Amino acid sequence: MNTYKDYCDQVKEDFNGPGMFVIYELFESEHHQRHVPAWEVRKLGEQGAMFAEEQIKRGKRFVHVCNNDMVITAMRIPVKEGRVTEDAIRFIVVKEKNVKLKDCEIVTMGKDGGFSHWPKGFCDEYANMSLELL
Repeated sequence: MNTYKDYCDQVKEDFNGPGMFVIYELFESEHHQRHVPAWEVRKLGEQGAMFAEEQIKRGKRFVHVCNNDMVITAMRIPVKEGRVTEDAIRFIVVKEKNVKLKDCEIVTMGKDGGFSHWPKGFCDEYANMSLELL
């Protein structure tokens, strides 16, 4: 299993440019937060996006491991509002354990906060639950 340090080392080695790299794991791991109130999750996501923007300005990189759809959605809001540039955050979708990040799918955002594309399993739990309600 990749540790946080493994992810950081791989981002440093395989990816160019500053900003936030969000590692989105499609499997259960020790990195995932549990039992966080919704209002706090939104706050974490928006603050994370603002932090990413600061890293861009400083020419630095930051790695964050997350599989919480709500945090990811909250990161999109400041991008749509123009408070964060769309290239400040890149998502690396990790579909299985012990895989190299350079072999994973990269998802970026547009100025509207929309994703460049939507890999199967990426931030789809809320949409799946909503479809069940129809």
